[in-house]
Amino acid sequence: MTRVRSLGVVLLACGLLAACGNGTANRGATSSLSPARNATEAADKVTPPFSPSATSVAPVPVNVPGGQAISDVNITVTSPESTTPPSAEDLGVNPVHGLGMAANTGGSIHRGSTMRILLFGPGLNGHMKVTVAGRPDVTISNLQAIAATDNTPGIAFVASVSATAELGARTIYLKSENGDETSFTGGLEVVP
Repeated sequence: MTRVRSLGVVLLACGLLAACGNGTANRGATSSLSPARNATEAADKVTPPFSPSATSVAPVPVNVPGGQAISDVNITVTSPESTTPPSAEDLGVNPVHGLGMAANTGGSIHRGSTMRILLFGPGLNGHMKVTVAGRPDVTISNLQAIAATDNTPGIAFVASVSATAELGARTIYLKSENGDETSFTGGLEVVP
């Protein structure tokens, strides 16, 4: 009887050890949880939060509401994908045909007009997506790659402004195929 009881205790101890081993050692390798949940669980185990000596975990997106503080979050800003990050530095509003100019102060465009917009700066190219902030009353067409007289890369496009377009400064947003972005803030002013 004592031998059976001792064997039962030994088997119970082995069972507990095996259960504990499978529950922690292989958790990341055999878990069916999503990667985001695994990263969150791993992040919960870091003490103190995000210390340099802590084990690194997979990045987890964090929404930061405007005007509110977020604490205990380690935010990393990634480098641009491009070797030369795009930077819109000069903008000009010009006639659709012929030569044109651009300046770091931007330019103005009249309601009901169609003009050629030139943008210059490092990393700009003809494969970028162009967006004009504000109401959809400025239409973009004929996007092409250009170069300034000093070989600074740039883009040109035709902007057609509605006769009832909202007046004021507009920001031009440029996004490359690999996700890099730049903008010329308030650089295109719609005037009467």
